[in-house]
Amino acid sequence: MNNLEKYKWGMFYYNKDDRNFLAKKASGLGWTINFAHKMAVASSVILLALVAYLLLQI
Repeated sequence: MNNLEKYKWGMFYYNKDDRNFLAKKASGLGWTINFAHKMAVASSVILLALVAYLLLQI
């Protein structure tokens, strides 16, 4: 299980020592993005841009 100290503001997993893009959540089921991974921020920005684009089309 992940160490809670590796979470920024209690919700963003950030661990430079973990090379994985996805990590198991510290509590509950599922996975979370490791924002220390080089592709995490880029993929998050692309996803948010896609959602914004789709919402503006409505």
